[in-house]
Amino acid sequence: MSASLSVSSAPSTIAPRAPAGACDCHIHIVPPQSQYPFSPDRSYTPRTALLADLKRMHERVGIERFVIVTPSTYGTDNQVTLDVIAEHGLAITRGVAVIDMGISDAELQRLHQGGVRGIRINMEVRKETDPQAGMQRLREAAKRIAGLGWHIQANVRLSVVQALADDLAALPVTLVFDHYGHAKGELGVTQPGFSDMLALLRSGRAYVKLSAPYQAGTAPDYQDLTALAQACVEANRERVLWGSNWPHPDLRPIPGYTVQDPRPYREVDDDAAFHFVARWAPDAGLRQALFTDNPARLYDF
Repeated sequence: MSASLSVSSAPSTIAPRAPAGACDCHIHIVPPQSQYPFSPDRSYTPRTALLADLKRMHERVGIERFVIVTPSTYGTDNQVTLDVIAEHGLAITRGVAVIDMGISDAELQRLHQGGVRGIRINMEVRKETDPQAGMQRLREAAKRIAGLGWHIQANVRLSVVQALADDLAALPVTLVFDHYGHAKGELGVTQPGFSDMLALLRSGRAYVKLSAPYQAGTAPDYQDLTALAQACVEANRERVLWGSNWPHPDLRPIPGYTVQDPRPYREVDDDAAFHFVARWAPDAGLRQALFTDNPARLYDF
């Protein structure tokens, strides 16, 4: 199966296992398209990626819980997320949905009962960079979900965070920034917008997912991300999460590919990406917060 390319095969012994109750806060599941059709308006076509492949890595490193983020390729159809949660149970699984602002209150309640605890606003897949348009989407979304106690997971670049820092702090819901907030390791902690994200963490208004390190870092073994990760922890260790981003969607340009062509995933050593955390977070108490306590608080485990 194509998804297996992103799962390393050898057991890892280079770092401690995750603490009890550890959670992978960012995964995608993609069953065969014949079972769950993709949206006709999708920006790419992913290959099949099944949970059984991911769980081999989870078992090796000690991950017990996981959060499914509905892939953008399904549009606002969250049935894959709900079905996976139903199959594996609310004791170990939660979901982040993608919704239309016209969604009914009854459907929001169905998602909540099914294990959804947040929604994702994805500005990066379609390269949306207009801060004011993005803020309007965030405000509308916050109004719909505030009463449920959900959060908004924002896939947005730092330039937008910088432009909207005060407005983001005023939202009535918690924010969660994807993938290091799209910071770049080579630019360090002084890059524009990073301090604005840290301020939101410090205030308790936001979390950041230290996920998809290959998108943020360029140095071998992600060493250029160490300073960024440590800065997030120093800002507020109770607002930092870890996620694998499995099966590692790869949206880099491929000559000749069309939207209908199934795209390969990145080949990622998942064990090495997990154990990168142990190098910059050697303290067991910090790993307990990062992998277990913080996800349990945010996702209502």
